Amino acid sequence: MFDPISRRGFVGLAAVAGAMSVTRASWARQTPAPAPAPGSSAGSSGGAGSVAIGDVFPTTEPALAREIVGASHANIDRVRELLAEDRGLALAVWDWGFGDWESALGAASHVGRKEIAELLIAHGARADLFALAMLDRVDAVRAVCEAMPGIQKVRGPHGITLMRHARAGEAARVEEYLTALGGADEREPDLGLEESSAAVYAGTYTAGSARFEVKQSRMGGIELLREGGSARRMSRVGEHRFSPVGAPQVEVVFVVEGERAREFAVVRGVELMRAGRVVG
Repeated sequence: MFDPISRRGFVGLAAVAGAMSVTRASWARQTPAPAPAPGSSAGSSGGAGSVAIGDVFPTTEPALAREIVGASHANIDRVRELLAEDRGLALAVWDWGFGDWESALGAASHVGRKEIAELLIAHGARADLFALAMLDRVDAVRAVCEAMPGIQKVRGPHGITLMRHARAGEAARVEEYLTALGGADEREPDLGLEESSAAVYAGTYTAGSARFEVKQSRMGGIELLREGGSARRMSRVGEHRFSPVGAPQVEVVFVVEGERAREFAVVRGVELMRAGRVVG
């Protein structure tokens, strides 16, 4: 078990906060106060000039949200630093692509990092079924599954099953319960792709100024990467049709001529975009 936050921990956080002359929130940047205009009173600005707001104020800086989600997979020291800067980052989520949303707590949960998960919860992260499973809270998991039959089949970030969360945390009681319940380890459909077939789709594609690379994935099949973004591995769901892992609601459909794809379309109910292969 863990305490939401110990008195000692609270005092430590308060000391850090008190030592900071200006709190640097995730959506604000500390800057020198501008010189007062000629003829104006030095105090007329009310001190507001000491902080310049970011471009997305009052929304959290996306780079910080992405950083804490990434760090929550393994780097507890960096997570502590970020939470000391902005406690609200405990609630941060990031879309890795195509609607594959992951929270900081979700990141810690699917890799079994209990100490990071507990730290995030102590700072206000909202415990969900996946975190409870990883932390071996079997009574809570049972209560949710009984209240909402079939919920054990819902997958977490990257299509990771509830059972795999329990295994990541070595949560023996939850694993035993889910095994008896059934349906907690059903993965996303994937017909598989022969290594030689990946070459049909591999290449560079463009849509306007956006540039995409399709290549063979080290984990099997193919992956799609927008320049400057994160590679998304794709499961084959039909002939020349793929779904990004963690986003089964999306399909990437390739148009193939002969032994080579000439374009692909991204479809989510309706076509969202189409990209053509770069010749050469």
